[in-house]
Amino acid sequence: MKKIFCFISFSLLFLTSCSSDSDSETSSSDLLLKQIVEGDVVFGGSVSNFTYDGNKLVEIKRNIDSEVYSDIYTYTGDVITKIEKFQVYNAGTPYEQTMLLSTDEFQYNKIIN
Repeated sequence: MKKIFCFISFSLLFLTSCSSDSDSETSSSDLLLKQIVEGDVVFGGSVSNFTYDGNKLVEIKRNIDSEVYSDIYTYTGDVITKIEKFQVYNAGTPYEQTMLLSTDEFQYNKIIN
């Protein structure tokens, strides 16, 4: 009886150690934030949609009540070097126009070891 119990235990251990991990694999695009929905009964709500090129954030578009704002991210290599903030008028229509609100530019110091 003891030999049968040991054999069954060993068999179960062997089968679980050889199982495939393909079910637990997720791509990096599945882990990226795609949308935030915020709401308030008194002050209204907003929806923010995130757009990526691979793993790089390219745009955040915010719909706040009836206004639309867009942040455009520019990269040099793998680092963000510019963020342009726009207000979008008549969004989603043929008369869509944008107005640049601000531009933030970034410079990075290179550390050499």
